[in-house]
Amino acid sequence: MAFEHERAQSKAEFNSPFRETGKLPLGTDPADRPAGFRNLEGGGFSVALKNGDSKGIDLTLTSDLLHLVCKLLDDAAQKSGWDIPALLQGVGDAAAPVTAYQLN
Repeated sequence: MAFEHERAQSKAEFNSPFRETGKLPLGTDPADRPAGFRNLEGGGFSVALKNGDSKGIDLTLTSDLLHLVCKLLDDAAQKSGWDIPALLQGVGDAAAPVTAYQLN
């Protein structure tokens, strides 16, 4: 699991700034129902997020995307100061990105 987590993070661009689109597909109210999770055949993963009016979205994630979403959630939880335990216990942050080297 730690290897998959590190491999997924090495492909991510966490430094890219957020781009506001003004679109709110679920409206302005927060999703107030528990998220639904299920494994898909072929290795995918589905997350369903719904609000009180049953409006929502279904996210289909690859293994790599699942690891990246977990990292984003874990980072946000740790920065919140709410004393939330790490989402992936025992899985450390990926090592610093490998820098390309030029051989002379």
